[in-house]
Amino acid sequence: MKTATFQAENMQKALDIVQKELGSEALVISVRQIPGGPVWQVWKQPNIEIVAGLPEAGDAPKEDQKNNHREYITEADDYQQTLAEMYNPQGKTEKETPRTITNMYQQNQSVTEIKREPERIENPNVKFRKNFDDLYADEKKIQVHSNRTQEESRSNQLKKFAAILPTLPIESTKLLQKLLRQGVSEDYIYRSTNLMQSALTEKTKNDPKKIQSYLQQQFEASINSGKSIIGITPKIICLIGTSGVGKTSAIAKLATYFGRRLKKNVTWICADTVRAGAIAEANTYVETIGATLKIAYTPNDLIESINSAMQEGADYILVDTPAFNPNRESSVLEIGNLLTVVPKRNTWLVLPATAKESDLNQLYAAVSHFRIRGTVVTKMDETNSFGPIFNLLMEQKISLNYLTFGSNIVNDLVSAEPSIFVNSLFEERFAG
Repeated sequence: MKTATFQAENMQKALDIVQKELGSEALVISVRQIPGGPVWQVWKQPNIEIVAGLPEAGDAPKEDQKNNHREYITEADDYQQTLAEMYNPQGKTEKETPRTITNMYQQNQSVTEIKREPERIENPNVKFRKNFDDLYADEKKIQVHSNRTQEESRSNQLKKFAAILPTLPIESTKLLQKLLRQGVSEDYIYRSTNLMQSALTEKTKNDPKKIQSYLQQQFEASINSGKSIIGITPKIICLIGTSGVGKTSAIAKLATYFGRRLKKNVTWICADTVRAGAIAEANTYVETIGATLKIAYTPNDLIESINSAMQEGADYILVDTPAFNPNRESSVLEIGNLLTVVPKRNTWLVLPATAKESDLNQLYAAVSHFRIRGTVVTKMDETNSFGPIFNLLMEQKISLNYLTFGSNIVNDLVSAEPSIFVNSLFEERFAG
């Protein structure tokens, strides 16, 4: 018997290929799962591999071969045995039928109709994928629950404010109302107010400067400052973000800061090869900055680019990743596809200061498992409301690394001291 091997995404497609190539009389010799991609892409759905052939004259098995066929058990036999157990749960014996492509079609269709999966040999790809899917689903459930309870929480906190505001000095009331307009968490304001009431004297409670100074110190203490970047030289920084957040501009400003101010050798790796004009834009920036540009179309290209940059003596390697959609699991997986090949990386999330709080929470929930080590907040000059960003930084305890504003790549970036951001929050504008 001449045999051939066929691979497909699932059992149905594999059977379709076998029938097309060999016809309905083909015999299925073995079925097994194989990795759906390179070994490092452990989240990929495994593929199906079928070995099949057409019987020739003289291929009929002898009696002793039939009796000993279990010695050569394959994953296809396990698959068939599982199907038999599913349809014959009481242990009744049935006449064994040849494992032809037609029979496999019928059995696979039956499994589909009752929406049950046969037991399979444990596969690390499947296990990781299931864990990832469960994690992603759990995050979505948390997000839905959070959205559902957000209005209830806001209503409860406003009731608390209604009770406490009349007891506060007029200057304190004005300041708290300003923070509410900024969108700062009502619960955080309420707790800060209680601490202020117990910490300040009766005299200082009526001093606007003392009140603001005390609250600003509390707010600054709630933000982690991203002072350090992990890794020995070169330090690898991967910026991730959604479309239109200013990620590429932030890369350009960081490259300028590290190259011109810190006098370091900077390599820019453009992995954002999907967006039209992205490579040309990156090339324009590096010519202006004086950095080195490398292009990475695949994860393997990214590894090679990083190794090449290390050999060339780069101090900082900045990776511009493709924009992703937090609402699409496949889009998030593509980012994971790139990030996991760089274990010793600093993953920074690019957040626009203009974003709504619900969008920020959804974005962070989608990427939190990528070990976010810092944030770059962009478009600071395009809004006067910084409460949503503050809430995310405070609640998730993620570091604030840099603030960007304007279109000038040379000067429109500042190291994100908590005092700078909190001052913008209290003054309702970014001073730059």
